[in-house]
Amino acid sequence: MNFLVAANHASHLDMGLVKHALGGQGDNLVALAARDYFFTNRLRRTYFENFTQLIPMNRHGSLRESLELASRSLRQGRNLLIFPEGTRATDGTLKEFKGSLGYLALTNQVGILPIYLEGTYDVLPKGAVLPKGRDLAAHIGTFISYEEIAEAVKGLPRSEQHRVVAAMAEEAVRKLRARSGKGGEKEQEETSLHDAGHAEGLAERELRRQARKMRAAAAAGDAPQAAAEAATPAASTAKTSKRKPAARSARETDE
Repeated sequence: MNFLVAANHASHLDMGLVKHALGGQGDNLVALAARDYFFTNRLRRTYFENFTQLIPMNRHGSLRESLELASRSLRQGRNLLIFPEGTRATDGTLKEFKGSLGYLALTNQVGILPIYLEGTYDVLPKGAVLPKGRDLAAHIGTFISYEEIAEAVKGLPRSEQHRVVAAMAEEAVRKLRARSGKGGEKEQEETSLHDAGHAEGLAERELRRQARKMRAAAAAGDAPQAAAEAATPAASTAKTSKRKPAARSARETDE
């Protein structure tokens, strides 16, 4: 069973660290790489192909072409490394994950392995030529199966499904970062705000889901029963979702 790997991205060391961390599964790992950067220089291409197998893509081309290249690799049974932030971080902080990760998971019906890469920004940040140390770590999270993904987006519009899946993976990577002790005060505050916003989004989606259920029941002539079943869970979800992430974020900040 092949899968997607979703990791933060801050350095050219990231690909090699992921491959090393995956052990035997790393031999089946591929990654999309910019054709104009990695493949025009023979030395650079040879160097990075020691880390993992690269698939050339035109980063100035269409997103659809890049996604098709990625999907083709998954259909061939390969594990695919994705950096959902879209580019290397220039300050070492974690950025929002883009919906293309969700598109690939749902279209190809594969799960996601979240990984937080620690130390790569400090050792070889963007613009640096030589590494400044060797203190690196890869924190591997709990695998998010396709079944979990499909259940999380059930009943949602397709345009929203991709964002929800990306948010699931981002939350998993943020938790790994928090547990590593790497997140500073500023990032912990950002994570807390992110968790609160994510909770509100979950509550809003649940309310919309229940509203659709009531409309469908009304069309079938069962509106009173549907209203009784739907009203309480929706209110409970909205209230609970806004409390729990805030408490969790506070604990992580205290640690």
